[in-house]
Amino acid sequence: MADIKIEGSSLVVTMQGLRRLWTLKREIRIPLTHVRSVRRDPDVRMKFPKVWEKRMGTNLFRTYYGGTFSHRGEKIFWDVRRPGNAVVITLANENYQHLIVDVGDPERRVREQNRAINKIA
Repeated sequence: MADIKIEGSSLVVTMQGLRRLWTLKREIRIPLTHVRSVRRDPDVRMKFPKVWEKRMGTNLFRTYYGGTFSHRGEKIFWDVRRPGNAVVITLANENYQHLIVDVGDPERRVREQNRAINKIA
């Protein structure tokens, strides 16, 4: 599970526990001005493509995706074990086009992040 929070003018995604090892990341900081949208996507598992280019990360028998993957020219960061709690963060002008993470209480997280994004827009 990841933790998402706003610190100043940045969105901070922090990986928890062993996921730091599996994703090869401790945290990702993104300026809020580069966040285009935050949305819930409980069907994210259905979108796992059959063919991915794994860059740096983990695929545990299609039950957990963690790390950097690319597909059709897009670089995507995954930290998903519980797809029902998946949140998709769409970015602009960043290394990643999307961050896809599972979080506790995804409905609340999406509301909080979108409220912060709308304040700066």
